[in-house]
Amino acid sequence: NCTYFRSRVSTYTSYRQSYYTSQQRDYYSCGFWGLSRCTRYYTRYNYYRQSYVSYRTVYYYTSDCCSGYALVNGQCRAQCSQGCIYGYCSSPDVCSCYSGWTGYSCQTDINECTNGKVTIGIGSGSHWCEQRCINRPGSYSCGCHNGYTIHTDYQRCTDINECTNGHVSIGLPQINGSGSGLDLIVPTDHWCEQLCINRPGTYSCGCYDGYLIDTDNQTCTDINECLYDNGGCNHTCTNTVGSYSCSCYDGYLLLDDKSSCIDHCECCTGDDDCQHTCHNTIGSYYCTCLSGYRVSATNSSACEDIDECMEGSSNCSQICMNEIGDYNCSCLNGYILLYDDYTCEDVDECEDGNGGCEVYCTNTNGSYYCSCDEGYYVSYNHSCEDVDECADEISGCSQICINTNGSYTCTCDDGYQLSNDNHTCTDIDECTITDNGGCEQICINTNGSFACSCTSGYQLLLDKFCTDINECTMYNGGCEQYCHNNVGSYSCSCNNGFNLNTDNHHNCTDINECSTNNGDCEQECLNTIGSFYCACTSGYNLMSGKYCS
Repeated sequence: NCTYFRSRVSTYTSYRQSYYTSQQRDYYSCGFWGLSRCTRYYTRYNYYRQSYVSYRTVYYYTSDCCSGYALVNGQCRAQCSQGCIYGYCSSPDVCSCYSGWTGYSCQTDINECTNGKVTIGIGSGSHWCEQRCINRPGSYSCGCHNGYTIHTDYQRCTDINECTNGHVSIGLPQINGSGSGLDLIVPTDHWCEQLCINRPGTYSCGCYDGYLIDTDNQTCTDINECLYDNGGCNHTCTNTVGSYSCSCYDGYLLLDDKSSCIDHCECCTGDDDCQHTCHNTIGSYYCTCLSGYRVSATNSSACEDIDECMEGSSNCSQICMNEIGDYNCSCLNGYILLYDDYTCEDVDECEDGNGGCEVYCTNTNGSYYCSCDEGYYVSYNHSCEDVDECADEISGCSQICINTNGSYTCTCDDGYQLSNDNHTCTDIDECTITDNGGCEQICINTNGSFACSCTSGYQLLLDKFCTDINECTMYNGGCEQYCHNNVGSYSCSCNNGFNLNTDNHHNCTDINECSTNNGDCEQECLNTIGSFYCACTSGYNLMSGKYCS
């Protein structure tokens, strides 16, 4: 700036105080008890300030713009006649260019990307770009390759995640239109069927486990893992869409690695259904039963009781009592079970107090019995009592028994005599030891007696004597026609024309006279019951009962 002495006329204002008056009216209460309203007047002074303008000359020093400068907004600014396009005038006709510009009037852009000012790559300071330098009028900016976006520091580049910013769609492209003939897939490059995988500056499509990317690098195809080494499965590999699964044969378990199979110990895990004992085998198991049971014929897991008693496998020597899963042996009365729990041994009851017998004790298998001297029997209390052989009908006497103490004797009824065995009675034959027993005709001996009888044609009189019977008086002696009584007998006869039957000598049989010499008839003989008659053929007359003329 340049300094100059100058003067100027200035004005100033001065002030003085004045006033004016005015009448004011006022109201107040008056009268009795202040109930009336009265008016009064008073003078009011109103003060005010009055100004006056005065003039004076002021001398002063000033600083003005030197030659080549101009006052701009109160400041002296250098002036450039050529103008500064992208800069400012720093001294008369001299331009100072803004950063990025050069030239007499700052009209030429500086290409920072090529003049070595800006380095490419991660640098230090402010003049570097990670990927690209883009020259701009008066400046430059950093840019990024495709798939990157500029960082907030405007130097570094940040990868664009196409998978999350909506640039890439997941799934098959939308169907364009609807209806027959319009269902066409809209072609597009920015989609992945399953997975989008971001990569530095770009992306790629991927697939879920179990799928393989197709040659179009967008769609996915299921991998049949079972085709390669059985999917790593020990036993069975089952392919599924996008995956696969391993399974094991029956009786095996799949391990946590989902591929290996080990034997399933059903007996260890309680997965068996054995009623009693489970025995594991490779890939399976089998059931057995406790002693006294066997595996059911209809259910290999169930156990059923073995009836050892019924099947004869008990080894019990006498009595077998079946129980569930077992059996017990016992013995009949008079036997004791030995320590082997199977064998029964006879108890010798006679060794203990003679078995309670009064006289004799005899041991038997499973029992014993008491006995007494002959002629005595064992009573209910094992004592010996006299046997009444007669009452018990054990004497053997054929007729009369007389009991004695410890014995008996035999006798016989009248008409009998005791034999040499002293038991049997034999009949006395009265017909032989006396004169025919006193019978007139026949003496018949009977057991213990005798009887008289008569020969045929006689009847008994007074038990000993015989008199003739007239058989013809009773039913004609059984004769069909004639009965003839004889002494001691009778005979039958028949009318003429009959013969006596030679078989029973009682009936009469018609004689067929015509069978003998034609009954002496000349021509025809006709037999009748008890007679006959002669007849002649036609044209003849019977003469004299026999002849024909």
